[in-house]
Amino acid sequence: MNLYDSILKNMQVGLDVWCMENTDSSASFKLIFSNHAAEQITGTTAKDFLGKTLTDAIPDAVTTGLAKCCADVVRSGKAKALGDVPYRSEHVAQQLFSVKAFPVFR
Repeated sequence: MNLYDSILKNMQVGLDVWCMENTDSSASFKLIFSNHAAEQITGTTAKDFLGKTLTDAIPDAVTTGLAKCCADVVRSGKAKALGDVPYRSEHVAQQLFSVKAFPVFR
């Protein structure tokens, strides 16, 4: 494991990395990385959602506009604070998460 992998995996801030597979579709985000802090916060494990779509992880992502906001960030190339985003799962009662989206280009 290199230094940057170690930092990302062990930092105390939850981090999920989503890849937009098709820039024409805001529903095309797939999870490519999730750190331990994100797992603890959401009550899930990365293996449950790696490779799955944003709507698999957050079913309301399209109807709440979250997917569109993230797609706009990718298309514009500019970071954006999305504010408080509601999240709930079978493991976690509904909570609000402060979310900042930023583009990362390969």
